[in-house]
Amino acid sequence: MNSIITDNSNAEHVISSKIDTFFANFSIGKLLKKSNFYKEGGFQCVVVLKEIFGLIFSGKNLFRTLKMNPDDISFKKNTAYRFLNSSSFN
Repeated sequence: MNSIITDNSNAEHVISSKIDTFFANFSIGKLLKKSNFYKEGGFQCVVVLKEIFGLIFSGKNLFRTLKMNPDDISFKKNTAYRFLNSSSFN
């Protein structure tokens, strides 16, 4: 049973490092700033975007993760939904 948890944890770590590499290689943070996509306070947009990408590529649902394991995400429900529903974020 421990190997399943370890494999799952390892897979999430690999996904996270791949996402970090992608964001660094393509300068996603700089692109967000150039397109006036930023927050005035709180979490940086790039952090929220990375965590949402991580959920997608690990096959997790945002709503269920927020409901069942809120400690897995560094931000609250309102931050996620405002980020996803905003056509221009600043």
